[in-house]
Amino acid sequence: ERGKREKLLRSALENGSVIVHYQPRIALRTGKMCGVEALVRLKDGDSLVFPGEFIEIAEETGLIHKLSEMVFSEVCQQIGKWRGTEFESLIVSINLSPIRLNRDTIELEITEGVFIEPNGEVRDRLDKLHALGFKLAMDDFGTGFSNLSYLRSLPFDILKIDRTFISAPKFDTEIVRAITTLAVSFGKTVVGEGVETPDQEASLMELGCHEAQGYLYSPALSTSELEAYYSGLMTSDFRK
Repeated sequence: ERGKREKLLRSALENGSVIVHYQPRIALRTGKMCGVEALVRLKDGDSLVFPGEFIEIAEETGLIHKLSEMVFSEVCQQIGKWRGTEFESLIVSINLSPIRLNRDTIELEITEGVFIEPNGEVRDRLDKLHALGFKLAMDDFGTGFSNLSYLRSLPFDILKIDRTFISAPKFDTEIVRAITTLAVSFGKTVVGEGVETPDQEASLMELGCHEAQGYLYSPALSTSELEAYYSGLMTSDFRK
């Protein structure tokens, strides 16, 4: 099965079957879409293959570098198409493997689930990206091996609480409260992932979380679907 997935990944990279969908991120206090997260998929006939089935293989085989470059290129092209339209104010978050920090590229959202030892070179690249105006997010916070001192020593603007504390099997109030309190004390924006119910949303708001994304609002959408969703959301009263 692993061999089949690797073969599919290699084929997708060669024939251009890598596509990008966008999941809306919602500001909890206003209900308006404040940004989107770019999520990669592979086309397999009429089906889509999701990252959980191929990202680990991509990292192990080194194909993550080519995959990341293709995703970044696609997102940059899409941002260019949105210039001069009602969508140009959307902030697009690109979720790339942290091992890419060992190469010259732009990283915007870094997953905590893969351990990074923030050596001097990594710190320098993060500082340079931040100085250029890029916002940096730590994704899946609470699931990996990152030291809490990273929140103070590395220039992250956004901290994303992993869905495992929010969506299933039970909302972990104490963990979410602790992460949110810590992040806010460092001046970070806090985003809850995997929000599926109004109760989860209400709990995040009560605990001081700033933004959320998940199926309560929308799954990841194609570009045309996202544009329709955004236009509808901006002309409606979400809280009603």
